[in-house]
Amino acid sequence: MKPKLTTEKIVQKATDIINKNGISTFTMSAVAEALRVTSPHLYKHISGLEPLLDGVTHAAFGHLKQVTIDAAIGKSGIEALIAIARVYREFGRNFPGEFACAARHSNPKDAETAKLRADIIQIYATIFGGKPDDDALIHKIRVYRSLIFGFVTLEVQGAFGDSRSIDESFAMIENLLGHVVELPVQKS
Repeated sequence: MKPKLTTEKIVQKATDIINKNGISTFTMSAVAEALRVTSPHLYKHISGLEPLLDGVTHAAFGHLKQVTIDAAIGKSGIEALIAIARVYREFGRNFPGEFACAARHSNPKDAETAKLRADIIQIYATIFGGKPDDDALIHKIRVYRSLIFGFVTLEVQGAFGDSRSIDESFAMIENLLGHVVELPVQKS
């Protein structure tokens, strides 16, 4: 007798597939094949590809929130920002599909994923010493996230493409993080 198929099992299998093969070639039929069911059977639980990607994105944010917390515990300021940057880099290497999903725009109707994203922003805000409703702080958080997500995305995609040390480049990013904290925000 086959184990009962659930939305959670489908999302977990989709997450595994995306981590292994990437998001660009992801299909419902790949999930169905991996679960040894027909594609129409999946539609009893998930209404389509976008809702399934929303489920993977939610799972990715839950995972990312936990690694963010784990990295930041017992640290503050630049030490916490560097620790988070390092675990994000490791996260991107180990879970490239989840990392890509965390960088995509999630469904605005998905309040649970929005809450996870807001929780992560709150962690950053605490480290930066402000509140998430402070415009200047949000700009600093965006710069920080852009540096980290941009670097890790390029690294995971193999876009650096030469023999120079990627670790040395990342060390330069870590050195820049102290400057992000001190950045003045100019109003446009």
